[in-house]
Amino acid sequence: MIAGLHIGSELRRLRRGVLPPVGFVVICLLPLIFGGLFPWAYFDPVGGLSRMPVAVVNSDRGGTLGGEPFNAGDLVADELEKNDAVNFIPVSADEARRGVADGTYYLAIELPEDFSDAATSIRGENPQSATINVQLNNNNGFIASTLGNQVSTTVVNTVDQQLGEQVTNQLLLGYSTVKDGMSTARDGAGTLHDGTSSARTGAEDLTSGAATLEEGLATAEQGTQRLREGASTLDAGLAKAEEASAQLADGLSQLDAVTNRVGQGADNLQAAFDQAVAPLVNASAALRSSGLPGAPQLADQIDAALHGVRTESQAAQLRDALAAYRAGMNTATAGAHALNEGLVQLKDGSAALVVGVNAVADGSSKLSAGATQLRTGAAALRDGLVTLDDGSGELAFKLGEGTDAVPTWEGQRLNDASAVGGQPAHRELTGDGLTKFGVGLAPFFLSLAMFIGGIMMFFVLNPLQRRALDSGVSPLRAVLASYLPAIVVGTLQATIVWAVITGLVGLDPARPGLLWAALVGVSWTFVAVVQAINAAVGATAGRVVAIAFMALQLVSSGGLYPPETQPAFLRWFNTYDPMTYSVNIFRQAIIGPGQGDPRLQQGVIVLACVWVGALAVSSLAAWAKRVIARKDLHPELAI
Repeated sequence: MIAGLHIGSELRRLRRGVLPPVGFVVICLLPLIFGGLFPWAYFDPVGGLSRMPVAVVNSDRGGTLGGEPFNAGDLVADELEKNDAVNFIPVSADEARRGVADGTYYLAIELPEDFSDAATSIRGENPQSATINVQLNNNNGFIASTLGNQVSTTVVNTVDQQLGEQVTNQLLLGYSTVKDGMSTARDGAGTLHDGTSSARTGAEDLTSGAATLEEGLATAEQGTQRLREGASTLDAGLAKAEEASAQLADGLSQLDAVTNRVGQGADNLQAAFDQAVAPLVNASAALRSSGLPGAPQLADQIDAALHGVRTESQAAQLRDALAAYRAGMNTATAGAHALNEGLVQLKDGSAALVVGVNAVADGSSKLSAGATQLRTGAAALRDGLVTLDDGSGELAFKLGEGTDAVPTWEGQRLNDASAVGGQPAHRELTGDGLTKFGVGLAPFFLSLAMFIGGIMMFFVLNPLQRRALDSGVSPLRAVLASYLPAIVVGTLQATIVWAVITGLVGLDPARPGLLWAALVGVSWTFVAVVQAINAAVGATAGRVVAIAFMALQLVSSGGLYPPETQPAFLRWFNTYDPMTYSVNIFRQAIIGPGQGDPRLQQGVIVLACVWVGALAVSSLAAWAKRVIARKDLHPELAI
């Protein structure tokens, strides 16, 4: 009850006089500076780029595309003038230079002299990207330069789209020429396939004939080898026959000499015989002529005896036989000599035959080897022609497929394809769309507003009421005596900020009720934190510490930049920073909680713990300050 009276008395104190009520109103409206003014001022700076003057200088001298005059600079400059996103102003190079220097233009975009040549260089031997010169001046402001950089990105995208369509149009027209060329190539490949098919058939016949020739030459080689062996045998036999015929001729000559001597002996024998029987012949004749009795009979006996001997007849026969034999021997000797001479000639011919047969055999071997090589080469030729035939057939088939697959563009299809080819990709956000600048920064500014509201509140209200401390109530009730009036003011601050930011600034939160509740809850928590700081170190030092703590929270909260981009200490403190969780809660209320996103619940739990901890610290400070210290009666510095 006493605490409740203290609460009322604290609020009634603000109604006395003129300045306390004004101060109360100022305290309630002060968070609007950060929670309303800042989001309103920076709500959509990108949307205001249409009023940002940017100089455009077209220095392009032009070029040719597809054999016709083409000026990419004029094309891009005209397109930029039609662009309502930025206030592009065509000027000369000197005007742009002076304008950027004196702040008339925030930046200048120049299309250089070789812009068209570079833009169409894709068809040449030295392709290169078209260059766009961008002139900035940081004296015009850092944010202005940053936005100017975004403008230059827009220009590059415009250039890519315009030039891409032109160049792609030429490339697509080239596809029609390519298709005609491929059709001709397909016909040529078909003719080649027909020729290779005929050559393949001829190669197969050649291979078959080469195999037959090789077999015949192999047989001929075997025959020549046998002929060589026979000729060698014949040559050796003829050599022996020649030697034997020479010996025969010599023997016959010797035999002829012996025969002559035998003939002479027969003649000598006949002469001796005639001489020996001459008396008997004479006696027989004398007896017959004597008339003596018995003489005829004796003469007959002598004649009979001579007849029996027949010496004269055998000698004559021997002589006749020897004559015939001699004649035969002469003939034989002459024949033997003729045979020897013939064998000599035959031997010479046989030697020549051996040489010739050897030459034929060697030539036959070489011819057989050549036939083998011919067969191998013919087989390789056949295999190569088979591969060539198959390859030419495949080439003709693939060229046919490729020709059918090569598209042709004309009319509207050409225009559509050129547009797609010039800008093949575009962005389509499948999740949340990009928010305006003020919407994205609203959680940060709202957290700042609620903490500033808590700090300024205790410029008017007392963190701990001396009356409550002196009354002997519990430390918690003494804390609540100052805290409850403060959260009444904090609730008013949160409600005013919520009404202004949703009704006047134009913020459209996904969950307005949750945003109001979050503003109130965050205000209560930050009021408790500021009260704890002031109660622990005193009002004078507490205000300084609270402002410093607020600054640390702001830079560590992740409300502006991701904490991963900041120094290690700030990344560490981000986990323990109360503003980290207030920013997350406001984001969930403004943008809407994502499915499976626990940050709303985490933020509520953490801030509830901070709230309890702050009240506990304030209670401990109230317990410690039940006895007034001299430094509290006469502070060295009062703010």
